[in-house]
Amino acid sequence: MKLWQAGIVVVASAGNFGPTAQSISVPGNNPYVITVGAMTDNYTPNNPADDGVTSFSSTGPTYEGFVKPDIVAPGGRMVGSMDAGIMTIPRAHPEFATANNMMYVMSGTSQSAAVVSGAVALMLQANPSLTPDQVKCRLMASAASKVKSDGKAAYSIFQQGTGMVNAYDAVYSQAANCANQGLNIANDIAGTAHYGGPARQDATSGAFYLVDSAGNRLSGAGYSGTIASRRTWAACGTTATCGTRAAWRRARRRWSLSPGMSRSKHMGSTITPVLPVPVIVRTFLVKSSRET
Repeated sequence: MKLWQAGIVVVASAGNFGPTAQSISVPGNNPYVITVGAMTDNYTPNNPADDGVTSFSSTGPTYEGFVKPDIVAPGGRMVGSMDAGIMTIPRAHPEFATANNMMYVMSGTSQSAAVVSGAVALMLQANPSLTPDQVKCRLMASAASKVKSDGKAAYSIFQQGTGMVNAYDAVYSQAANCANQGLNIANDIAGTAHYGGPARQDATSGAFYLVDSAGNRLSGAGYSGTIASRRTWAACGTTATCGTRAAWRRARRRWSLSPGMSRSKHMGSTITPVLPVPVIVRTFLVKSSRET
């Protein structure tokens, strides 16, 4: 949190423990940072219609009730450079090596975090004055939520956040005041305040749902209002497992999906507010020019 406060944009992987609810890893469970889940092209890179959230991508909400991940990005079968001479993973999985033995095809939300880190670098290159909160806001506001052909949400917000990252739109986004609203990081660090998110769990069904700023439960169809003349959030096909955040889901495009690809597993333990533990951020960091 001190890195974020100091002007450093922290991009964290959601974790590879999905689709079980409340499986977001540390430090991705921190409400301030940008937490990234993984999507896959389903082995058809030229056909986006069957793209979807990977089965391993960790699912929210966090135990403190925050919606995570914030966005998703490519994380299935990504090609990367690894040295089998000094690294454990390529030695343990030689089957993932390509014809070039330094390149491996692997999957995970860490790869997704790397993709988003690149988008953040482009945003800061274009506008070095952006604060971490502004970067997060514009990334999320420009993402595209995944919907089925019938217009209903293909995944819960606890699986896809505000949707698929769009680097181009994020760079040119003018969205403002749409991330980490109502949180005071200085007070949080000092221990004088601590915050809970809008997610709750139904005591009977175990399904998670969202509440608005007044504490009123959002319907199973999710948020249906219009934000700044943008599109509405499509209804989910499951009960009380879909919703969206009250301040930032202004995705301008829809990420299409075939009708049969929705998921509805959102069972987990009851949300219990707990104090956060100190963490060492060991994911991808991008330094903002605001840090001097």
